[in-house]
Amino acid sequence: MNMPPIELEKYSVQEVSLGMNPDHDPEKHKDLPDDEGFQFMHYSKRIKKREWLVVLGVKLEPEGENNSPSVPYFYKLEMVGSFKVHPQFPPKPQGKSKPTPKESDEIIKARMEINGPAMLYGIAREKIRSLSSSSGFGEILIPTVSFHKAKEVEGKAASLDGKPKPKRAPRKKK
Repeated sequence: MNMPPIELEKYSVQEVSLGMNPDHDPEKHKDLPDDEGFQFMHYSKRIKKREWLVVLGVKLEPEGENNSPSVPYFYKLEMVGSFKVHPQFPPKPQGKSKPTPKESDEIIKARMEINGPAMLYGIAREKIRSLSSSSGFGEILIPTVSFHKAKEVEGKAASLDGKPKPKRAPRKKK
């Protein structure tokens, strides 16, 4: 068995809360999404050459006095995970020279910014599901998300389909 390039060594839940929405009526809102207003955040930080810290937060909270009646629960969860990068990652590409230290650091950073929060997100999803399963409205699964960022194409921002955005025509001087 090969070692994974990135390994979650440990994680801790920094904050967790789940509360039922008193304005929710399951009969009226059974066909509506139960994640309206869902938010998530994450960031990755290098601690040492091959050690990283990843912070992840998910929440669905009431906005002021107006609760969304379609949402059965309000919740908040914040986690921190410690990750270790395998010493032989990134591997030498076949037929190419070994990546430079700078290239290697960029590859590791890109992998950590996507895979680190994705690993924690799976745990966060299960924690929220587990908490809600023993509550009055039954279990919920928070929405799936992508941690992949749109690629830059020749220095220009890419659209969601990966194609470069069209250039705007230059404005005429008046």
